[in-house]
Amino acid sequence: MRGGHQLATETTLLTISFLVDQDPEVARRALLPLQADEQIRKAVLAALAAVLSGERPDVRVEWESMSLVPLEGKPAVGRCAVCNRWVYDLENATELTPTRISRGAVVAGRYRCDEHLPPKHPVCFGRGYDGPVPDAVV
Repeated sequence: MRGGHQLATETTLLTISFLVDQDPEVARRALLPLQADEQIRKAVLAALAAVLSGERPDVRVEWESMSLVPLEGKPAVGRCAVCNRWVYDLENATELTPTRISRGAVVAGRYRCDEHLPPKHPVCFGRGYDGPVPDAVV
């Protein structure tokens, strides 16, 4: 109930994840460190409300929550050796591993996303990938 009135609606929680890369030195010098997060929140809310207001005037969009999870240094997390996408190693994830990024696994010591795993790998999505894997950056 809102404002004492029961709404005749159905409510759905839609969760969307974004990866935001930023220069840590610039972020440390910012006067308001959370300002970028607030700008992102406002932009996403405004964009979604603008799109839906023209096509679905019956839909009301409200902000519910936002969480921040730094990926660097988390267990079983890295970048795919082929496409550089952030992935978590499904086979070695712990309770501290963020799992709202792409699934993947480690093959020959390198992270691979589910689209770039070898064919028939248990975590592989689709037909698998037999293409080249770039040399590791040292």
